[in-house]
Amino acid sequence: MNMTQVCDDRCVLAHLLNNKINIILGTCDLLSAYTTDPEIVVRVLAIRAAARAMTDEINKPLGQSKGA
Repeated sequence: MNMTQVCDDRCVLAHLLNNKINIILGTCDLLSAYTTDPEIVVRVLAIRAAARAMTDEINKPLGQSKGA
């Protein structure tokens, strides 16, 4: 497998992950907007923050992630 194929595979995976994470982000936005329970809001915002952090990590250029 050449480097171009690896980059292409990673880009496809990143795109698919970003799509799924954006569903989570949107759902969190809706839940936090429509609930009045402060405990639920805190939990939903924590989930949203984790999802957003993962999106930021996925979108970093190769070699700049925390694990690299």
